[in-house]
Amino acid sequence: MQRSDCINEKLPVLDARGMVCPLPLIRLQESVQQLKACERLIVYADDPGFSDDIEDWCLATGHRLCSLSKQDAGVSVVIEKSVHRQ
Repeated sequence: MQRSDCINEKLPVLDARGMVCPLPLIRLQESVQQLKACERLIVYADDPGFSDDIEDWCLATGHRLCSLSKQDAGVSVVIEKSVHRQ
């Protein structure tokens, strides 16, 4: 992961635990649309394919995957909205 040049002190949270594909990505897209460029969002998900899906989604949309942490109960990720996407 790359370190961001953008700084954001307050991170909103999307709790997608209990949701199954494609709902976590749909809710993520809706949440990211509410962010300003360089703002970040924490996502919690327990869908088994989410960690692979989120990497592909970031590549497709241009948003930055700042961190991905796998736990027994799922994953937590931090997404940063691209300055090139509004």
